[in-house]
Amino acid sequence: MTAVYMVLGNLPYHVQMKMDNLQLVMLCRDTDLTRCGQHAVFETLLNELRGLEQNGVTFNSLFFPVRLVCVLGDNLGSHWLGGFSAKFSISSFICRYCLVEKDSENTYSLARTAEVRTPAGYNADADCAAGEANGNCHGVVGTLSI
Repeated sequence: MTAVYMVLGNLPYHVQMKMDNLQLVMLCRDTDLTRCGQHAVFETLLNELRGLEQNGVTFNSLFFPVRLVCVLGDNLGSHWLGGFSAKFSISSFICRYCLVEKDSENTYSLARTAEVRTPAGYNADADCAAGEANGNCHGVVGTLSI
């Protein structure tokens, strides 16, 4: 089951964390998500978010701008949503933040510094994954389709 929730970020922090202020936005069965794909499932939500960002919300004659500030999820879901490999045991690149790579002994070196991923690098890797070439796409297996 995939669930999408929202919290209003301009509420005081102690109010944001109350369960009453965590709102369910979307619920989808995993089988439907697999059958229909990310784009079809998230399209309506994204269109509504774009409309809110462009028009904001007016309540009691007060205008409130709306912005999507962040997306949170567990490790597997975040990799899936971002188009990164979710096969952690066989992928050489297992981090969506940097380009740390497993060595031949299937271990990770914390002693070396890895290059941080950038939007330009992600776009190049997404183009690589979408193309016919079987190049090194640094763990990106598809484009962010939403």
